[in-house]
Parts: sequence; C-alpha cells; structure tokens
Amino acid sequence: MSKNRTIIVSLSVIIIIMLLVLIGQFNSYKKSKREYVQSIKSLEDKNEEINALLNQEESKNKELEKEIDELKSSPSILFSVASEKQNEKHFDEAIKKYNEVTDLYPASKEAKLVPKRLKEIEEKKAKIEKKKEEEAKAKEEARKPPLELVDTYLKLNSISNPEAYLIVKNTSNKTVDAYDMVFYCYDRYDEPVNHYLYKNNRYQGVSQNKVAPGETFGYDWRWTLHGYENTTKIKVVLQRVHMTDGTVWIPEYDQEISIEGVLNE
Repeated sequence: MSKNRTIIVSLSVIIIIMLLVLIGQFNSYKKSKREYVQSIKSLEDKNEEINALLNQEESKNKELEKEIDELKSSPSILFSVASEKQNEKHFDEAIKKYNEVTDLYPASKEAKLVPKRLKEIEEKKAKIEKKKEEEAKAKEEARKPPLELVDTYLKLNSISNPEAYLIVKNTSNKTVDAYDMVFYCYDRYDEPVNHYLYKNNRYQGVSQNKVAPGETFGYDWRWTLHGYENTTKIKVVLQRVHMTDGTVWIPEYDQEISIEGVLNE
C-alpha cells in the first residue's frame, strides 16, 4: 500500500512538472506571437513610410522634368540648339529648331534673329551644292580622255606587211607629247592573229609625237605589225596619254577607249 502511494505521488509530481512546462511554452508562444505581430505591423508602417517617400520623390522628379522641358523649350535654349546644329552643318535639324523659335515665341529677341540665320543656311547649302557640282564636273573632266580616236585602218606595205594607222584628235586644252595604245589583231574570220613568238594577238604601240590642242594627227604615222602578217582587222585600245605639263591620263577600271578598223585594199 505504501509502495502504491509513492508511485502515485511520483506520477502526480511528473504531471505537475509537465503541466508547468506546457504552461511555460504556451506563455512563450503567446509572447513570440505578439512580438511577431508587432514586427509585421512595424514593417508595414515602415513600408508605408517608404512608399510615401517614393511618391514624394516621384512628384519632385515630375516637377523637375517639367521644369527641364520648359527650359529646353525656352527661346534662348531652342535658338542655342539650332545654332549648334547649324555649326555642325545639320541644316535640316537647325531649320526645324529655328522654326520652333518663331512659332512658339514670335515676339522673342531670338525670333528676330531667325530670318538672318535661315538666310545663312541657304547660302551655305548653295555653296556646298555648288562645290559638289564643281567636284563632279572636275571628276568628269578628269575621266574624259584628252585624245579622241577618230579613225583606224590597215594598209599593206611594199612587202605585204600590215601597217596600222590611228588618227587622233587632241580635245583637251593641253599639248599631248606621248600616248600608248594596244592593237588587237584579227583575221577575216575574226580569229586572233597571234605573233609566232609571243603567242598572243597584242601589239604594243607608242607615239612620242606632239599633238597641240584641237590638232588632228596620224595620217602620216603608222606601226608595222611584224609577226602579225595575216591581220585584216584591228581593235585599238588607248592605254595612257602624257601631256607636256607632266600630267598623265589613264582610263579608269570601268572605262575603255577603243576603235576598230579593217584593211584598206
């Protein structure tokens, strides 16, 4: 009986201890929950403060952007931007900005200066266009050969060798003192007549004769086509022309100055 009583008392003590532990844990949980709720509320309050600050900054930024836009559209700023574009030769953009000055601020001092600036732009554009035209004309003149190939033909000499004649006219304002050309030799079937040693139908011709501006030359000058005895047709291609002032004309890569002729029998 005494032993059972001891066991009951021990169990009661254990139960009481467990109850006290549970009560302590419950109280701790309630405290933690309360602190958690307070932390959440504190975070929400901070978030509201941050949002309020952000909204305030956004409002300030919008006001600042508005002030900047108003400043950009002021007559002095527009005129300054237009002047900068004009100096950079962006004429279309400059004209647009100058027109904005006169449209938005017709009574401003800057608007009174716009007509003069627009006139300057037109004059500058005209000069640039004129320079382009002059450069294009100069390029065209440089491309133009100083010699016109008037005529070419073949004659047989006393020993039946073909002799090539090339008639040229100096169409430049400079005196020509040399010119090179190539004679391409063909027979009556239009087949190439190849030299028996060089194995091609090209005969290189050179003239060291002077041809004054407007002068026609070549009726008494000829090249004997040794080694091309069966030639009855030629094609002459001008390669280069030398002037007495030292300048040399050479055809461009896409340019061929040529003429064809046949045997005069």
